[in-house]
Formats: sequence, C-alpha cells, structure tokens
Amino acid sequence: MAILAYKFPIFQKAMRIISGITNAVPASVTTTFNHQYITGMIVRLNIPEGFGMVQANQLYGPIIVTSPTTFTITI
Repeated sequence: MAILAYKFPIFQKAMRIISGITNAVPASVTTTFNHQYITGMIVRLNIPEGFGMVQANQLYGPIIVTSPTTFTITI
C-alpha cells in the first residue's frame, strides 16, 4: 500500500482575526487584514462564546477567496 504525500505541502497555521461572518450559505468571512489564503485551502473557524456566530465554531471546510480580506466557506 503506497502512502502518498506532497513533497512540499502548502500549510499556513497562521491565525487570522475575523471581523465579520455572514449567516448565509456559503458564509462570507471578513478578516481584519490580508489573510494570504488561496482558494481550496481547508480552514477551521474558532469563534469564542460571546462573539456571535458561535454555531460555526470548530467547523471547517474548503474556501473560495473573494478578496485579500474575504473568503467564502460552505459550513
């Protein structure tokens, strides 16, 4: 059984602060500064209680970048 892996994986563990997220499908997420993400990356949302949209906390999925500070995610 062969185990396949990327020789040079794309990984960015940098946290980006969310300034807004819509309650729509897909959700539109706005960050406080350029996120430097690329379309197709898997992103997990960490939303503390009291900050709104806690229903999305710990959900993850592939994103579509729509601007340097926004992306959409189907969660």
